[in-house]
Amino acid sequence: MSELKPCPFCGSRDVDPDGWLNGLGERGPECLSCGATGPTVKRWNSRSTPEGMALVPREITAESGHKAGMIGDFHESVSMRCTECDPDDPDPDCEVCDGLVEFEGQAPVSWTTIKAVHRRVIEIAEEVSHAS
Repeated sequence: MSELKPCPFCGSRDVDPDGWLNGLGERGPECLSCGATGPTVKRWNSRSTPEGMALVPREITAESGHKAGMIGDFHESVSMRCTECDPDDPDPDCEVCDGLVEFEGQAPVSWTTIKAVHRRVIEIAEEVSHAS
């Protein structure tokens, strides 16, 4: 039997070539990480992604490596208040705010928010594909 390519959805190499049993009693590959299944090893290995599309898992998790790969990549501007300065007598030499007291800063987007955005992208993609 030929070697299986990684899972097309989560990229895992933890794939059982005979892990899935269809209704006809035929076995096919099953990803042990995300549960994706394929009809045959040949089809699993010959899949292609249409131009302009990407295969992504429905859910991203810390266990799949997405958290380590994405955490710290996204930031948003937030209003911040200096904790070092007296608001009535700001220090122009303050290393935190340069005497501004209130300023715009960058805060990392939380892992919970990243997962929620990903989940919503998947929902919209599925709605669009079912509508067409």
